[in-house]
Amino acid sequence: MEICAEDPPSTRALTFSAPALAKRHGTTSEAIRAVLEKLDGVVF
Repeated sequence: MEICAEDPPSTRALTFSAPALAKRHGTTSEAIRAVLEKLDGVVF
């Protein structure tokens, strides 16, 4: 990800499994989605 910060492209996609990410960080998929919905440029 450091490379992206140095020379950001016009379009970038990154995907994660919400249930796996939530489990790893002690939260829920719904909580993750609630945060992501507030961000500009995030498409579901």
